[in-house]
Amino acid sequence: MAKVLRIGYEGPKRRHRAGKILLCILLVLLLALLFLNSSFFAISQVTVEGNQQVTKETIMDNLNIVEGTNMFRYLLNNWKADHTMDPKIDTADVYLNWPNAITVQVTERTTVGYVPHMGTYLCVDKNGYVLDSTYYLEEELPIVQGVRIESYRLGEVLNTKDSDRYELVLEICAILQKYSLTKQIVEINVSNLDAIMLYTTNLDISCGSFDNFDQKMVAVGKMLENDENIAGILHVEDLTKQVYIENKL
Repeated sequence: MAKVLRIGYEGPKRRHRAGKILLCILLVLLLALLFLNSSFFAISQVTVEGNQQVTKETIMDNLNIVEGTNMFRYLLNNWKADHTMDPKIDTADVYLNWPNAITVQVTERTTVGYVPHMGTYLCVDKNGYVLDSTYYLEEELPIVQGVRIESYRLGEVLNTKDSDRYELVLEICAILQKYSLTKQIVEINVSNLDAIMLYTTNLDISCGSFDNFDQKMVAVGKMLENDENIAGILHVEDLTKQVYIENKL
């Protein structure tokens, strides 16, 4: 049987349909250009909520938000961007309020203690992140002794030679915060995990191991509540025995 060769033919209807598609594409491109260059969508109001430590200007700079930028251009340039934020920022959520406003909601990391390092103090948060390096104690928070530092970078978890010990310190800081003891406790020493020591201005607190540490801090809190100027060595190593204060030699 002979093969039939079919030759395509573009009739008027097909050419008309192709013309419509091309016209739609051109209209879409034209509208896109208009939106991308319209001053109606220029960012004129930026609101930052939840920030106490980091300034609005720093947060805007971190997120590449510039007043006057077209909202569509900002969305195109930043919707997948991996922004480098200030170490004190935990999360930052950006909300576009059309046609020309942006709201940024942030949560900040807060310092729970200071780790001495080469003449400075590293400010660390509850998850172990290094928020800052300072020469001065800016808040009434405990200094941590007994943690060996390998290296550190701002905005990252402190790299230590003994991570388990560091995690224990963070747990201790969380318990101190729980019982509002961070201002009274000026130092935490975990050099010996079987003989953890806490210090106030006048009182040395011998805690023993980390076992029952939560209950031990309840006892410490009651003791300091009765007399915040109490002095000596407070023994809370074993709560099954008597808690007592020993005079310093």
